Amino acid sequence: MGQGPDAGTSLSRDNGTTWTALETSRSHFDLAVLSSGVAWSAAVDYQGSSRAGLGAYKLTANVLATRPAATLPAGTLGLHPNPSPGGPLTLTLPTGLPLTDAELSICDALGRCVLKYSVAAASSTVDLGRLAPGLYTVRLRTSLGLAQQQLIVQ
Repeated sequence: MGQGPDAGTSLSRDNGTTWTALETSRSHFDLAVLSSGVAWSAAVDYQGSSRAGLGAYKLTANVLATRPAATLPAGTLGLHPNPSPGGPLTLTLPTGLPLTDAELSICDALGRCVLKYSVAAASSTVDLGRLAPGLYTVRLRTSLGLAQQQLIVQ
């Protein structure tokens, strides 16, 4: 969003390296994005030293949509023991699963990720000693997609 001589709205899909102009005629000063297809902004018209309110504008293009991550088959993520007494947890994955940039995250029942690990082998050990007893979700994100499984820490 821009104001004055930089009026308009632009979109970046690469963290700001490049930008695509969506509209270049209004000076926007506020933005509310409710979902991938619903966004609102407020706009003003600068005329010399004064400005006039133009109202609120709704984004009508679905440019914010993202493709959901592919889901890996059930059973991709092996966790042993589960329920866990809170010590070491053994993670086993199918052989041949690409692990370049694979990341394992453990999130609590409120969705807060409390542990994150890079996964480099089809069999790994994760220390759960710092986790309080409760229900967790273990997520493995790889280049092929996402696998997740519930974990109980006793």
